[in-house]
Formats: sequence, C-alpha cells, structure tokens
Amino acid sequence: MTRKRSDKEGSNCLFLISIFIGINKVGNLELCFPNILKKRMKDWDKTGKVKAIILGVFLLPNLISPIGAQPKMGFTMIAIPLIFGVMAIPLITKFNAVIFGQVIEKPKWNDNPLHLKKPLSFFQFGAYFFLSTGLGMIIGSLINYQQLNLFGLATISLGLGVLLGIQLLLRIAQKQE
Repeated sequence: MTRKRSDKEGSNCLFLISIFIGINKVGNLELCFPNILKKRMKDWDKTGKVKAIILGVFLLPNLISPIGAQPKMGFTMIAIPLIFGVMAIPLITKFNAVIFGQVIEKPKWNDNPLHLKKPLSFFQFGAYFFLSTGLGMIIGSLINYQQLNLFGLATISLGLGVLLGIQLLLRIAQKQE
C-alpha cells in the first residue's frame, strides 16, 4: 500500500552529492527533491539543462579518479583564489563594460554564457564549474584516499570568490544608478 507524500515530508530532504535523500514520517529513507528545486528545474530552458549536464559531466571524473598526490599547500594557497575572484571579477567586468558597452545585470541560470553582451553569465557558469569540480575532487579524494584534497579546496575557493565578486559588482552597479 503506497501513500501520498505530503509537502512537509518533501521539505525534510538533505543534500548529499547531488542526490537528495529524505527521511519520511515512517522513518524510511527515500530519494526525493525539495519542492524549491523542482520549481527551479521546471523553469530551465535548453541552455540551463545543457549547462547542468556539462557540470555533471565534469563532476564525475573527479569523483571516480581524483588527484592523488598533491603538493603541500598552505592557507594562503587556498585564500588567494578567493581574493582574486572577489577583486578581479568586478574590475574586469566594469572595465569591459565601459570600453565594449557590455551590460551589467544579474545573471540567470538560463542565460547563454557565450553571449558577449552579458559577461556575468559567463563568470557565473565558470564559478559553478569550479565549485562542482572542486566538490568532486574533495569527495573523490575522501572516498579513494581518505584525505582532504587541498587542491579541491582551492578550486572551491575560486568558485566562491567569483560568485562573491559578481555580488560585489552588482551592489556597486546598483549604488551607482
């Protein structure tokens, strides 16, 4: 006998390597997607779906065969990509907007990252690329070698830096209007 899952049960989902596992009221584990993710995925057009497939394709090799031996990296090697992303993205984009007349607006998932008039959609996709690749490196290293992959942390740091740089640029652009 199957029973219909309520919306409250769907909100009890936990994120685990892009697979959502939830615990229903009976106490059984089940695969489920939070309602907010279902709504967002319904809004994806062809470009958004292709971008998600590309990110998944680049996540898998790092899960299966991560980088084994890695050089010693300190905290600065993880912090530098974050600082670079936060500083470089606003400078590059603002400079190009003035010279080439590019549009600075909040990127949407369905925007084409190769469209040159909206450079923030390219940087957003690049940030998600670095985040998914770094996450794959870390999870793959933890599974295969039982150690934390510092290169994966640096990659995630760059992705977070780019996303923070986009947010900083949007706030600067909003204050200037």
